Amino acid sequence: LQQYHFQPVVSNAAYLLARSYADEAATYNPQQHKANDSLNPRYLYQKAAALCRQVLQQDVLTEGKVNCQLLLRQIEQKEISITGEAVVVPEQPFRILLSYRNMPQVWIRIIAAPATWKDASQDTSFWQLLINAQPLATTNFSLPAADDHQPHKTELPLPSLKAGRYVILASATPNFERTNNLLAAFYTHCSNIAWMQQ
Repeated sequence: LQQYHFQPVVSNAAYLLARSYADEAATYNPQQHKANDSLNPRYLYQKAAALCRQVLQQDVLTEGKVNCQLLLRQIEQKEISITGEAVVVPEQPFRILLSYRNMPQVWIRIIAAPATWKDASQDTSFWQLLINAQPLATTNFSLPAADDHQPHKTELPLPSLKAGRYVILASATPNFERTNNLLAAFYTHCSNIAWMQQ
């Protein structure tokens, strides 16, 4: 590829190589792959992205260039989700689990949830309801630096709450807007009452 200076004629070959890097990068497992392992695929998304960016510098529109544009978009796509305990103890700090990709920061709102609220995360009106609600608390976290384009997980500490029902809302931007942004949410109850099922 270097021999032909990434001319349009080899753009599809560059894409296929980038695709193979990305497919191998997707097999990365932090529990299985050691940092000093030469076969560790963690950073292969970087190699794939670099190849795609070189192809995108070409003036001629080719199939390889279009495919590289799509692949690079996939590699750089942001992702966010949160989860936590369904019931937490009142007046005690608790933690939530954040899963993220390609995000340097996350913003969190804690919102009191009336009993009339239903979990309708597929409904756009539900998200607008959360965005418009007055939060009880707002905080943000700088996430561990990761330029590998891999999915990551981290626990985030949240302040203690009084007994009640709450929505934890996470956003990729500080304004919590619906457009050009990622939002994630889940319900939690703050209660001393718990039960066990056998």
